[in-house]
Amino acid sequence: IDLKVHKNKSELIVGTHGNHVHLYKYIDILKTINQWEYSNTLKFINITDSVSKSEKILKNLKLNFEIEHIKWNLDSFTDDLKKIDIAIVATLFPKKIKFKNFRKGKYKSDYSFRFKSNTNQGRAFVFYQLGIPVIEDLSPESFSLNFKEDSSLFYHSDKSLIKNLNKLKDADFRDKLSKNANKKFQETFLTKNIAEDFINFLDTI
Repeated sequence: IDLKVHKNKSELIVGTHGNHVHLYKYIDILKTINQWEYSNTLKFINITDSVSKSEKILKNLKLNFEIEHIKWNLDSFTDDLKKIDIAIVATLFPKKIKFKNFRKGKYKSDYSFRFKSNTNQGRAFVFYQLGIPVIEDLSPESFSLNFKEDSSLFYHSDKSLIKNLNKLKDADFRDKLSKNANKKFQETFLTKNIAEDFINFLDTI
């Protein structure tokens, strides 16, 4: 698969994909993006199983930018995903619960995160394979590839999300980050590499 070529452009495309139910996790994210100083120069794309249900979930949001819902289609899925310049993959359920006293958390700044027991990084993997940089939340599975700052970005607050968006405005940085992530993904999950590692392991027995 050819990797996306990143270029500096006047309109950035931020986006995601998945079942329409995932959009409930994006309501607060979209509100945060709306506060970004460049929000009026971007577009948000959501590739989904149901356009009508997706529109219903977000219908009451008043934003500075356009949202386009695209029906998932096997024939055009890769091309649709490649329209996205910056992917945001949210797996945590809103909202983070901040402890109000020491009895529930060790510190007042502690957070409690809620996620499904079968949470996985699958929705991010397609972006890694296409050369699209990803901003992920702090779900445990987001760290399954042991990514470092040179290949992946994470957010835990409104400020950290906007900070990462600012970093990814630069096309060269998007290109570098996504290529590093793709390389890490290939090393970890490419069938040929897994088979070679297995053979090498057998040689040690």
